[in-house]
Parts: sequence; C-alpha cells; structure tokens
Amino acid sequence: MAVPFMARYRTGCSCGCGRGLAFMPGGVGLGLRRGRSEVVESCKLSVQFQGALGRLLVGISFCCCQGGFPRRLQYRIVVGQQNMGDAKGFYAALELDSSASATEIKTAYRRLAKEHHPDTGRVRDGGARFQQISAAYEILGDAEKRANYDNLSEQTDQADYSEKRSRLNPIRCGVCRQVTAQPRYIIFWRVISVVLATTRTPVQGIFCSACAAKESLKSTAITGLIGWWGFPWGPIWTVLEGLKNLVGGVQNNEHEEALLWHNALAFADAGKVPLSYALAERLLSAKSSEIRAGAAHLTTFYRSQGFKPTGTLKNNWTINPAQFLVKLLFLSVVPVALTAAIMYSDRSSSEASYGVATPPSVAYREPTSSSLDAPAIDYNAFEPATPTCDHEVASGKILSGAKRLSKEGHILQISNGSSGNAIVKVRKADTGSLLASFFIEQNGESQLSGIPDGLYRIQYAIGTQLAENCKSFTETSTVNEFPNLEALITTSEETFEGTLVKRKRLSYTLYAVPGGDVAPTSISPAEFEDGN
Repeated sequence: MAVPFMARYRTGCSCGCGRGLAFMPGGVGLGLRRGRSEVVESCKLSVQFQGALGRLLVGISFCCCQGGFPRRLQYRIVVGQQNMGDAKGFYAALELDSSASATEIKTAYRRLAKEHHPDTGRVRDGGARFQQISAAYEILGDAEKRANYDNLSEQTDQADYSEKRSRLNPIRCGVCRQVTAQPRYIIFWRVISVVLATTRTPVQGIFCSACAAKESLKSTAITGLIGWWGFPWGPIWTVLEGLKNLVGGVQNNEHEEALLWHNALAFADAGKVPLSYALAERLLSAKSSEIRAGAAHLTTFYRSQGFKPTGTLKNNWTINPAQFLVKLLFLSVVPVALTAAIMYSDRSSSEASYGVATPPSVAYREPTSSSLDAPAIDYNAFEPATPTCDHEVASGKILSGAKRLSKEGHILQISNGSSGNAIVKVRKADTGSLLASFFIEQNGESQLSGIPDGLYRIQYAIGTQLAENCKSFTETSTVNEFPNLEALITTSEETFEGTLVKRKRLSYTLYAVPGGDVAPTSISPAEFEDGN
C-alpha cells in the first residue's frame, strides 16, 4: 500500500486492537503487525513535506478493524510556536492585530515612528524599536507583500500545534468565519477620488466564494462611483483596479494551492474522506512539485484502501454572469453618464447656432446648466446605513445590569487609552452570565461600583459608534478578555476601633503598559455579545 505521510514516532491502531503501523524505508510501504510498531524515517521525504506543509511533519494512524480508512491524523511540530496570525510579529510591532485595515496600519506606523524615532532624544534602545516598526511597515504597508505574509502566517498558525493538540482545523473565511472547503486569499482595491486627491485602499484576506462575491461587488461599486473624480490618477486607477475587482480581485495560485492542500489534510483528519480526496485530486496538477507529490500520495493511499470517488468537487469560484454585468454597470455608469451629458450639450448648442425654428407660441429658452447635468447619483443608496444610537452616552454610564449591583461592593476601574470608545463587561465565571456592562469614552477613565462577591471574567470591546440599542457597537476593532479570573471576596478584620470591612478595587488599562503583567486574549464578537 502507498503511504502519503511520514512520522517521527511510533503509533498504533487508534481503536486499541493491538495492531501497529510499520513505515518501510522510503516512506512508501505499510505493514500491519500485531503487538508492536516500527517507524523508519525517510530523510528525503521528510524534507519534501516540511516544505509542502509549512515545516510540519505528520504521521497517520487508521483502524484496520473499521474499514481501513483514516480515523485520525497525528502531528508533530518541528518549529517553535509563533504568534497566531503574525508569523514574524509584524502586526505586534505596530500594536495591531491581523484584521487591521490599511488605514489603521498607516496610522499606527506614523504614531509609533514619531514616538520612537531616534531624533526625538527620548530613545534609549539605540533605535532598535524604530527599526522594528519600519521593518513591519515595509511588509504590511504594501498590499502584495502583506498578502504573502498573511499566507505565511495562516499556514504557520494551522501548523503550529503543540503535542497536546493533534487536530488540524480547516481554514475559515476571514469575513463570515465559516469553514470553507475552497478558500482563496484575494486582494480587492477601492479607489476614492476628490478633485486632486486620489487614494487606493486594499481590502484583503482569506475569503469564501460568497463573501468574495459581496466584497468584489462592494469594492467595484465604490471604485466605479467615487474613483473617477480625481485628476490625474482617478480615471487611471479606477480603470486598472476596477478591472481587477471585475474579474474577482488579485489572486495568487501558489497561495490557493497551499490553502487547498491544508484543507485536504484537515478534512482527512476529520474523517471526511470524499472531501479530502476531491481536494487532493484537484491538486494533482498543482504548480508546486511538493504539493503535487503530496496530493498524489494521498489519492493513491485512499484508492489502495478501496475508496471509490462518486463525483468531482464543484468549483464555487466560477464567475456569475449576472454579478459580472452588475459590476460592469457600476464601473461604467459615471463615464457613460458624462458622455451622454456632453453629447446632449453639444447637440443643444448645435441646434441653437443653426436657428432651428420653434412654434410662434413658444419662446426659445437657452438650455440651463441643470438640464445638461448627468442624473444625480445617490451614493448611499447602494449600502443602507446602519442604525445608530440616537443620543449621546456619557462616559461611565451603566449599559446593563444596574439592578444587579449593590450599594456597597467591589470596584472595577478602567482607563481607556485605546484607539476608540470601549464597552466593558463583567461576567460570572461559572455560568458566563452577564452581571453588568458600562461605557468608557476614548482617553477616559470610569469605574463600576457595587460588584457583589463572586468569581468574574472581565471582557471589553473597542469601537467608535454605538448601535441603535445603545448597548453595543455597530463595528468593533478589538474584542478581548483578560485571562485571569477575578475572585472578589469581602473580608472583615476586628480592630480596636471596631470591625473593619475590606473590599477589592480592581484597576485595568486598555492600552500597552511598559512592565505590565496582563496580556488580554482575543474572543469572538458573538461571545462578547452573548446575553448582551
């Protein structure tokens, strides 16, 4: 039988039947032996799969008593763990996460470069921090370099498991966060022009086909309606970037192959053999020789175990003709309208100069400027505005749970030095139910008083505009949770003056503090909004 994987350790049948796996020299033979297992490593094959799987060696075990198909893939890491989504720490150097927009990256770079520039006279590290910031911006400030870096980070994140974790997770869409069998890393461009100023902004990441279609339509609409109005670069960039959006954005075949190969292994790990086989079969014609060889080994292994494919995997990335025509309309509506207006103006001027006869009862009127203008376009009609809070919320206002607080209790104090307003939530650690939440404006400091005794988790979200319910944000840039549980217990002490009651006062800062001992962890927006 052909074996598509290698392992550095001994392994046995996952059902406990006593049979073991024996890898023969060269990594292409497999024997089933009762009571013991042997592993013979192939250096050549190991090197190949280190490159193909993002420097990851894998081993495969399957139960011969349950049909002979893989039940579980086991992984062994050969490199140290990196920051999630940040293989070389470039996002961390700019104090951002990997979901930051191009504008946020530029703003963070300018702020940090100004703060840590050696010429300020306040730098004591010889400019090392400034060099780190500059190196990070050189990669993240360029859309294509950032795409390559994000692809590296995605592979590293999925490969960087400790030995305590043996499952390889399928890749999720960066927008809807749903598992997608056929992910792609895509760059869309938005061009916005105002007279002499024209900007290009990339929107990039891993997309599923549905989210990519929506973003392609949105970026094309913005570019087609607002990109033409700048001179001289507005029309040039609108045509160039608009055509890229029209055909589905800027893509890289090598990135796509790496993502598909990762998913082929992940679905094999989950026991989804038909889907794993279909992805591997598609990669038999991959440009990468390493991925092509791995796919060949995997499909051969499945066929040797008796698997018979019943069909081929549907390609979800085919261009929809209706969507293509809509995007083409968005891209061409402005030049077509302007051309029609100019032609109408020329025609009216020509008729007036040659004295076209008019009925005696109707006086001739010169065409007005308003009659020659192109039809007004409502740019906001294409994207409905999100309802927002209809009144100003004061810093320190309790958004929910005021009745669950007591007159005397513990105190939570928050200093918000982040890039936006903050909503802080206190949850019970045992049930996860919400005790209370309160609002702190940017660069403000507020406290929540009257917290009863208990064990709590502290969560916070950073945003700009409160939603219609005035209890959450329309969009959040950061959603985190402090890692340590806080045990708030009231104690008392007898003194010569009487009984002294002691309650806790917690203090947190929502920005990086030199020498700080608390590093928050990221949580999902859904988890933060649970229970409001």
